[in-house]
Amino acid sequence: MSKLHFDRKVMRGSKPSEYFGFKASKYEQAQIKAHPKTPRLYLGIEIEAELKAAVRKKGVSMEAAVKKVYEALNGFVVIINDGTLDDGMEIVTTPATFDYHMGGVWEKFFAENNGPAKLLWAWGTERAGVHIHVSSNYFTAAHAAKLAHFINASDNLEHLVKFSGRNNRWAPYVPGVTLVSFTQGNFGGRGALNFSKDGTIEFRLFRGNVSRSGIYRYIQFVQALCEFTRYASFKRLAWHDFCEYATKGSNSKRFKYLRAWLIKNHYAVGRPSSTINLDDPDNT
Repeated sequence: MSKLHFDRKVMRGSKPSEYFGFKASKYEQAQIKAHPKTPRLYLGIEIEAELKAAVRKKGVSMEAAVKKVYEALNGFVVIINDGTLDDGMEIVTTPATFDYHMGGVWEKFFAENNGPAKLLWAWGTERAGVHIHVSSNYFTAAHAAKLAHFINASDNLEHLVKFSGRNNRWAPYVPGVTLVSFTQGNFGGRGALNFSKDGTIEFRLFRGNVSRSGIYRYIQFVQALCEFTRYASFKRLAWHDFCEYATKGSNSKRFKYLRAWLIKNHYAVGRPSSTINLDDPDNT
């Protein structure tokens, strides 16, 4: 498979939503009106996955699987060879807003009958991960420091590992991040949160996943956390503070996959949507 190159500098663009004919939701329109000078947040998703052994035995080749992924996510992704995987691929999206990611663009990929996600597996191998890049111009230095503190705080570690599904050498946590250590650049490099990418901040903590509810809850976690840390004080960066933000008011619908996982794992109360399947083996 030939390697295709993806220019991450597009994340710096002022209007990447124009690539998709995107129209802001009522929520985002309200945010733009309330904070007209705040840059909009764009997310780029990288999914590492391998071809299922059972699928290979049926004669489906990697080239055929790649073609099906391209057809399902037409114009939205490139696919890259990943040497760390066993007969695998890395699916890389162009940057898009949260509303665009949640607006149906992924549905053909996850389709129950013939979606190409059914040809792949990711959760079962430690080699695969999901990385989510966000546009760094959304963050001030203080905002980025709060984000780094939340991800690396020792009190949050147990909950983050449970949510993300892994804590390994591919995405190590760096404990003890403070505003001072962040601004001085002494918090570590390529860890669970990576600030070394040009124009983006990269979330590297997630275990591989190719289920609808798994990918959606990852996307919703990142969006919710970027919003939460923007306005939260350094004294209110605990896991339970984040859970309260992600499940209150209109956020309970915006982040319904995240909320469903939080309820299932006793971090929130209520009943998750009956349309969400949290029992998929790739979304433990």
